Amino acid sequence: MFRIQPSPIHGKGLFATVDAPAGALVGEYTGARIPCSVYEQTTNKDYMFQVNTGRNKHHYIDASNSLSCCARYVNHDDDAPNAYAYQYRRRIFFRLLRDVTAGEEITVSYGSEYW
Repeated sequence: MFRIQPSPIHGKGLFATVDAPAGALVGEYTGARIPCSVYEQTTNKDYMFQVNTGRNKHHYIDASNSLSCCARYVNHDDDAPNAYAYQYRRRIFFRLLRDVTAGEEITVSYGSEYW
């Protein structure tokens, strides 16, 4: 349903291979779970995603070495994203916000904290 290919936004991106309806699951953001102490010392935070684990507690999912994680290729679009990320039981997933057509790049807003 999705493939990784060069993106006009940044590096590689995730693209729909078929038309897909709003609400369709794009995939899970997977990788190594790392504590905040390791995150703070990490210089490359390109593929990090914060997961809330309780009151003022969190860890990160590091997908930098998780090449099988297609969700790591979802690029940022603050103006008109077509997908969103959400947390369910300490896991991160992406779903489509709206219908997408084959060939369209899947994007989310990374939020103001990312920048």
